[in-house]
Amino acid sequence: MQKSFIHLLSYLLFWGIINACTRSVENNLSLVGKWQWTYSYGGIATQRINSSPNIVVFNFNSDSTYNYMENGVVKSNDKYQLTRINANTVVLRLQNFVASKLWLSPNGEIYTISGDTLTFTDYMISDGYNHYFQRIK
Repeated sequence: MQKSFIHLLSYLLFWGIINACTRSVENNLSLVGKWQWTYSYGGIATQRINSSPNIVVFNFNSDSTYNYMENGVVKSNDKYQLTRINANTVVLRLQNFVASKLWLSPNGEIYTISGDTLTFTDYMISDGYNHYFQRIK
């Protein structure tokens, strides 16, 4: 009986540590900051959609909130959530996202950051888009 209890306790402790490590990875601070949309590419016709003449900006905060602005006007703001799907994939989901200039997948966006470029890839949509942003310094 005591051996079973020790095994159970060890198992719970192990999963607690793994879960805590996963959360710290998901709270990725490299996403925090302001990002200006430059263009999107993809869709059924594989088209390129340029941002100009519109200025579209995301501001991701360290408290898991975001602001979405079009031409200086806040169009959407709420919380965002990062979920690790596997070792190489983190999905970004925006709560109550409303936009008229930039359409994102309702399933969420896989995001990658390379230097000062943020890329959203529509999650679980075969003919989705890649959306490209530049960090605003």
